[in-house]
Amino acid sequence: MYRVVGFLPEVKPRGIRLDFSVNYSDSNTGFHAGWHQDEDHPDLGLAHFQYTTTDSEDRWGVSFEHETPSLILWEIIEELLETVLPTYQQ
Repeated sequence: MYRVVGFLPEVKPRGIRLDFSVNYSDSNTGFHAGWHQDEDHPDLGLAHFQYTTTDSEDRWGVSFEHETPSLILWEIIEELLETVLPTYQQ
């Protein structure tokens, strides 16, 4: 069973591009994951995923199937529950 301790979607319109960040944190385990579409890591492309555990951290570029913010959020939630948590949070 998963418990969402922190879930913060943030959307900022920036011209034609829509900047956003969706973050998941579990203060009980020190795990953090985030999906960001912003200018922070241009080397990773338009959007990236990053995670931090007590032992490691990494980030890489991602793309989304949809452009509508609500559908992107559903993609992220699906990825979080089906892939990210089972892979990185024990």
